[in-house]
Amino acid sequence: MITRNEFEWAKQDGEEIQPRSLVAGLLDVSNSSTPAKSRWQPKQTPSVIVHSAQKVARLVQSWETYYPACWNVPGYWNIQGPEDGRIFWTHWGEPLLIYISVPPPALEICRVMYLVDLRCVYPAFERHLSDVANSVRVRFPRSVPLVYNGQEGFMKNWAPFTDREGNFYVHTALIPQTIFKLEVAPGKRLPTYNSSAEDISILRPVDTDPRAPNCISIALGEFGHLPKPNPVEIHQSTPFLEVVLCTNEQVRRGECDPLDPRKRVYIGVVHAVHKGNGDHYERHYERRLVTLNSTAPFNYISISKPLMYCKSS
Repeated sequence: MITRNEFEWAKQDGEEIQPRSLVAGLLDVSNSSTPAKSRWQPKQTPSVIVHSAQKVARLVQSWETYYPACWNVPGYWNIQGPEDGRIFWTHWGEPLLIYISVPPPALEICRVMYLVDLRCVYPAFERHLSDVANSVRVRFPRSVPLVYNGQEGFMKNWAPFTDREGNFYVHTALIPQTIFKLEVAPGKRLPTYNSSAEDISILRPVDTDPRAPNCISIALGEFGHLPKPNPVEIHQSTPFLEVVLCTNEQVRRGECDPLDPRKRVYIGVVHAVHKGNGDHYERHYERRLVTLNSTAPFNYISISKPLMYCKSS
């Protein structure tokens, strides 16, 4: 598991800054008697036991006092480190980390998403992997900025996924659906934090359904005939994982073809953020599952009803 340290403050040039970092830990499942506290409130009162917890090293961080490009993003002008870490396995068996941090010097935007192999930044995790997993080639030993031509605005909540050929994609927006594919020109290396502006853009747009509203926004009532009393913000939460739609019985009978694209979908969690009267502490996160086709252009298939957390009966 991985999380962000909470509001660590420091003084730099007489200013208060936040040198944020990501903290990783291995879940300890050896104690079967571990109490599961507040199952119905996982965000407010989590209770997990971990070992080998430590700050994740070699991530993009800075000690600049402030970033002019962040002046229009409240609360971000003095944040010097990474946040919003997501870890996921690729089809090739790579454990990857995607996170948001300060921008490369060549870009005049507030924050940028980065991609790196978790084995290269969290040694405790690598030591616990099997020989088979560690035999997978490391493609992203250093943090790679995920940038596309003409990128602007505030980058956050991108959902990564891969395909069976090892291609890496990021689902950057739900409405309209927007997806980019990581592509490096022949003879070029992956960019780094210090790359020039002309070498840093490696994301290429994927043709998707450009309609807005689409099925996601319609299901959440944003474009219905009855207006919402309060604003709703829709964004992504988890990576998209590919799922094979076969039952155990079909697998046992040999009736499941995992390579059949009709039997595969991508699935991920999205958030509908109900903001109430606008107060940050009155926000309510409504979680839903979204499924995509397993092949390009990865069109939406469905969106679930809200996921409810409650006590077991």
